Amino acid sequence: MSSPGTVGAPASSSAQGQMDKEKQRQLYLYGAVGACLIGIPMLVTMPGLFEALTTLLYKMFQLVCFFAFLTIGALWWYQEKLLFHPEMPPGLKLPEQNPDGMKTPGEHDIPYEDVYATTSDGVRIHMWMMWQKKEEQTGGGQPLPTIIFFQGNAGNMGLRLPFFVDVYRQLKCHILAVSYRGYGHSSGIPTEEGIYLDSEAALDWLNQRVVSRLTAEGGEGSDRQGGGQRRRVAAEADVAAEADAAPTTSAARVMSRAPGSLALGRLISWKDESLSPACLSKVFVMGRSLGGAVAIRLARQMPYEIRGVIVENTFTSIEHMVEILFPFLRPFKILFPLIQRLQLTSIEHVKNCRTPILFLSGQQDELVPAEQMETLHRESASVLKKIHRVKQGSHNDTWRQGGTAYWQAIADFIASCLALSVSSDSPDRT
Repeated sequence: MSSPGTVGAPASSSAQGQMDKEKQRQLYLYGAVGACLIGIPMLVTMPGLFEALTTLLYKMFQLVCFFAFLTIGALWWYQEKLLFHPEMPPGLKLPEQNPDGMKTPGEHDIPYEDVYATTSDGVRIHMWMMWQKKEEQTGGGQPLPTIIFFQGNAGNMGLRLPFFVDVYRQLKCHILAVSYRGYGHSSGIPTEEGIYLDSEAALDWLNQRVVSRLTAEGGEGSDRQGGGQRRRVAAEADVAAEADAAPTTSAARVMSRAPGSLALGRLISWKDESLSPACLSKVFVMGRSLGGAVAIRLARQMPYEIRGVIVENTFTSIEHMVEILFPFLRPFKILFPLIQRLQLTSIEHVKNCRTPILFLSGQQDELVPAEQMETLHRESASVLKKIHRVKQGSHNDTWRQGGTAYWQAIADFIASCLALSVSSDSPDRT
């Protein structure tokens, strides 16, 4: 039991704090009154001083407006360059220019392929497909999860290799790392709409890659070939029937996918998953910072092809970040819609995305306030949403600071997503 003195201490401290605040208010009041008593007579007796002071204040106001509008103009003209930094640090545009250990997954004994996908607008993007070794395959031949990773806004994907190595070893999954347009060996110029198309192309590439591998494996024997073909046709028919029964908008979204994607989009309903080496029923998308916005939007657009979303230290929207990075522009907020091309409104996408989602939040994030991750978690409409907070995590090292608990949170989330039945995780997500 606490002594009476201990119990009374907090109350005494609180009372002392109130007294200090009251003294501060009195000092401010006395200072204001003194300034008026001295300043007003001076302005009355010295008209020139009043005119000079008014002119000075007016010129200061003009100067503030000039710099504000200059900044707004620069934001409009250079906003893509302010957001996207393909060559950061300078001189490291391509992965092979990176220091040793950050050039290729092969440096870490990770089997991988250099692959390319072409987007719907004709841009060719570069990716690394990192496969788990055969001896790591577990569960009697059952397919392992595949994580499609979308990076932040700065530097080539090779700079993320230390993270990929930990993902590969800790989570025992396949990884598809995507290099946005204009980054690394990818062609084009980065834009908001462009990186969205890049994410769709990556998912399409993975779909088609698995279709080709399914076909190749199915050709090893007549019985296996017939069984694989029947399962594929049945899956396509299942999705087509679902699209017919769904509202027009949902049907259009489902049926707009390529034939191979239709089958793989519902791979979870197959009884025999051993024919799915890249496990499209177990595709997860993961994004850090800017990549989190890309991942959330992709999951909203293509819910039937994504098992779960993992985002780390991402923001609610570009508009909210402008207010944080350029606080002096807040009085001109009304002009933002006129000049802002970049939106990245994750806060809107997350409200309409029912795919399971895990939020990894560094509580010491010096760039994106942790409150924005809390907001995204609170507003999420997901059928399964979780948040894992890393007390010492900053913007780029949350995965390092998180330790074993960080990886366990991801592993538990993946297991939870895979445990969801088809009926529980596939409501109408329009």
